[in-house]
This record gives sequence, structure tokens and C-alpha cells, in this order.
Amino acid sequence: MREFSRQRGWGPAGIKTVALGVNPAQVAALRAGNVQGIVTSSSIGYMLEKNGDGRVLVEFGDHVKDFHTHVIFATKAIVSRHPDRVKRFLAGWIEVIDFMAQNREETIKLVARVSQLPEDIQTREYDKAMPMLSRDLRFRPKALEVLARSFVELDILPAAPDMKTLYTEEFLPVRK
Repeated sequence: MREFSRQRGWGPAGIKTVALGVNPAQVAALRAGNVQGIVTSSSIGYMLEKNGDGRVLVEFGDHVKDFHTHVIFATKAIVSRHPDRVKRFLAGWIEVIDFMAQNREETIKLVARVSQLPEDIQTREYDKAMPMLSRDLRFRPKALEVLARSFVELDILPAAPDMKTLYTEEFLPVRK
């Protein structure tokens, strides 16, 4: 939200935010009129539209181009004790993304069963999310620059950090 606000020229605090917790609490606050909008997954927005309870105003991916929304984390303990598991997990994740990209209809049906969202909603979510998913799981330098700058603009850090100290690619498959 803050990066979107900054890019619109309103500054990082140009949109007032309030922590509301999990999706049901956010939706309840919106329905009750306690907030004017919520930041949530596109699929929740699509359901609000379908049910007549709201309208998708902005999809950040359409505006905030250089930004990582999907990141995989592991604890230092699992990385140090089981690096082989981390490597296998990431290799498997790449296979899953490849499968999803090559099997749109099957993926939508599988995910709709798990998410319990109607297929039309899941189709919209798939079409928006798939282009954002990294095929090689590597961080893009421009997105890392945006993130580093945001730490300063949001008063999280006094100076932009060396981003290479905050992530690793050592468990990813070797580039061919």
C-alpha cells in the first residue's frame, strides 16, 4: 500500500492504513462501514464484487511493477540442519510453477477445490498471479532496489541495507 501511495505521488503515508488482522476481519470491517477499503488478495476482492459487497479498485501488480509479492522463507535452523531438504523443496516448487503454467485449466480446477472459491474467481486469480510467479525463484535487482529504498522511506532502517545480506540463492538449481 505504501509503495503504491508513493508511486502515485502521495508519499508513503498518503493513504491511512489500519491493521485489521485476517481476511474475515477485514471483510467484516468493510461491510460494517468501519473502513473505506481493504488491501487483500485479488480473489477476496473478486468475491466481494460477485456478491455485491464491494469493488476491486486497484490491483497493485498493475501499478507496482518492480516488487516481489511472493517470497519463500526458511528458518536458519532448517537451512543449517537440512540444506538438502531446502534444495529439494525449491526444486519441487519450480516444478509446481512449471506445471501450473503449462496446465491452466487443470490448475484452476485443483486450486478451486482447495481454496473453495468458484472457478470463475479462481480463473481471474490465476490469470493475475501466474505472470508474477518467478520461474527460477531468483530475485530481480530492480525489485530489490525498491525494497531497500522502502526500508528507509518507511522509517524501518536509517539507511538502505545491502540486500545481498538478506537473502541467498545458494539452494537454487544452477543456471544452465
